[in-house]
Amino acid sequence: MKIAIGSDNPVKIKATEKAFSDRLDVDFEFEHKKMPSGVPDQPFDDEIQIGAHNRAVAVQREFNADYGVGLEGGTTKHQGQYFEYGWCAIVDRSGKVTYGHSFGVPIPEVLVTKIVDEKKELGISLDELLHKDNTKQKDGFFGFATGNCITRESAYYAMVCAALAPIVLKEYYG
Repeated sequence: MKIAIGSDNPVKIKATEKAFSDRLDVDFEFEHKKMPSGVPDQPFDDEIQIGAHNRAVAVQREFNADYGVGLEGGTTKHQGQYFEYGWCAIVDRSGKVTYGHSFGVPIPEVLVTKIVDEKKELGISLDELLHKDNTKQKDGFFGFATGNCITRESAYYAMVCAALAPIVLKEYYG
């Protein structure tokens, strides 16, 4: 089974490969390529799901894969508090899409200012705050905020598993 992942980020690739391998008992061929999301680099609200969907559709077509997987992280506001979370979209050859999303992690005000007021991407803002490079391809904001109890990879793994539920359990989802 060919699975195409719409990213070159090693965290997203590893999480997706592990989720598919854990949930489906078949042989896989994984391909990956960074695909355009069609949304801003720091997406908000519905843009997050739209970005994941756009990446999944584009990469499925690019590789003529059995499934295309799009992953997108972004920010949303609930009752006055900003949260970071991610969406996964999985599209099959027929165009059917399934979705899963991660839990939300509250974003501290020092980072909210950078991403909302200064329009910077969260990963870049976190790098600046921590004086590190490329945290989004490592433990990311999830790892930072949870003391690595939940890393970016484990959060993305969980949302890919969630998006796989209707595929794995077709008899229940229809």
